[in-house]
Amino acid sequence: MEAKFKKGDTVKVLENRLNPNAVGKNGVIIQVYEDANTKEPLYRVRLTNRKSPLKGLAEEYCLEKVEE
Repeated sequence: MEAKFKKGDTVKVLENRLNPNAVGKNGVIIQVYEDANTKEPLYRVRLTNRKSPLKGLAEEYCLEKVEE
C-alpha cells in the first residue's frame, strides 16, 4: 500500500496510547516503515518541540497532515 505521508511531512497527532500527552501536538515524520505482515505503512514521529521520537510507530489513522 502506498504511504499517505512521507519523511519530512508535518503532522498532528490524533491518537497515541503510548504517549497520551502528544495528542493534539504537531510533529514531523522522521521515518516510514512497512508492516511485514499487512504491508501497511507505519510512521516514526518526532514532536516539533522534542529531540527524540515518540515511543512506538503510528498508523495513518493516528495522524493528520498539517498544511505548512
